[in-house]
Amino acid sequence: FFFKQKTAYEISTRDWSSDVCSSDLRHAPLRHGCGGRRGGRSPVEEGQRFPLSMADAPHRWRNRCHAGGLLAERLVTALPPEVLAGGLVIGVPRGGIVVAAAVAHRLGLPLGSWCARKLAAEVSPEYAIGAIAPGGVQLIHGDEARRLGMEGAALERAIARETAELERRRSRYGDPPADALRRRHLLVVDDGLATGLTIEAILRSLMQLSPASLRLAVPVADGTTIDRLRPLVDDLLVLRRVRWLRSVGEWYDDFRPVDDATVIDLLARGRGATVPQAEA
Repeated sequence: FFFKQKTAYEISTRDWSSDVCSSDLRHAPLRHGCGGRRGGRSPVEEGQRFPLSMADAPHRWRNRCHAGGLLAERLVTALPPEVLAGGLVIGVPRGGIVVAAAVAHRLGLPLGSWCARKLAAEVSPEYAIGAIAPGGVQLIHGDEARRLGMEGAALERAIARETAELERRRSRYGDPPADALRRRHLLVVDDGLATGLTIEAILRSLMQLSPASLRLAVPVADGTTIDRLRPLVDDLLVLRRVRWLRSVGEWYDDFRPVDDATVIDLLARGRGATVPQAEA
C-alpha cells in the first residue's frame, strides 16, 4: 500500500427500520471505560474492557439498525465516561450512517459523517485499488494498481473524479468542519469491514485533526483488516471477527443500498443531540 498525503511514501501495510431503532431504546447505567492510546497496548492485550470480539453476537443481523443496536449495547459498558459524556459518533456514508445512528441514539450522543471515496479500476469498476479522504489522504494499492493499468494519467483521472464526488457528498451530507472535531472524542462507526481501504483513509484523515481520542466500532470485520487498522486507533470494538470476510452484506438479512435521502434524514435527526463542548 501507498499512503499519499501531498507526497507519497510506502506503508506496510431506505433500510432504516423505525420499529427497531425507536425511542423505546432506553439508556442503561454508564459504567467503566477502556484504556490505551495509539502506540500503547492493543485492545486484546488490554484485557476484557474493550474486547475485539463478542462470542454471543448473532451470525447474521436483521438489518443495519439491528446490528447498530447490539453494537451500542456493548459500547455502553465499554466506553470511558469522557466519551459517553462528550463524544461524537462519526458514521461512514452511506450504509454506516444507519448503524451509527442506532449507536448515537442509544448512547445519547450527536451524530456526524465523514466521507471517503474508493478508487476503482477503469477496466474493472467494481474492484477498488485505493481510497481517498479529506485532507489530501490517498491510499493506493500499488501492486493492484499496476496490474490493472491504473498508473500515471489513469490514476490521476480516477483521483480527480472521486475527489469531485467526495466534495459533493461532504457538502450534501454536511460533514463537520475540521475545527469542530479537534480535541473531541471521536467514535467512528461503519456497517462492516472487508478490505478496510475506505475506513483506513477516514481514520488517517481524522488523525490529522488531533482528536482527543479516536475509536472504531463495527459489527463485523475481516481479521487481517482489524490487525492492520488497530495501530491507528485508541480502541477498537468488533462484534464478529471473521477469518476471511468475503462480503459484509452476507452478514445481514437485509443489506439493501441506502440512499441520500435516508442519510440526510438520519444525520438531521442525529445532530439534534447536544453534548458539552470540547475544552479549548
